[in-house]
Amino acid sequence: MNRGYYLSSLLISFVLILSCSRNVSNHDWHAFVKHTDVEEAGLKGKVKSIATYACSLGDSQEFCSVSIKKFNAQGFLVFWLK
Repeated sequence: MNRGYYLSSLLISFVLILSCSRNVSNHDWHAFVKHTDVEEAGLKGKVKSIATYACSLGDSQEFCSVSIKKFNAQGFLVFWLK
């Protein structure tokens, strides 16, 4: 009796798994994929760091700002200076 119970439970589980996987499109699985910080920034390839310089001229004064982002070998942000 136990063998029949386990086989029927396994069959029902298998059918439920198959029916659920057919109802989910590939787009829905995109939310569960882990993206690196480099990919989220829209960059491709191996990126070690990004330096952004912004300068503006005002009333005889110059204002400059620097932003630096450093990434590790896996593409995740490890340092950010703003």
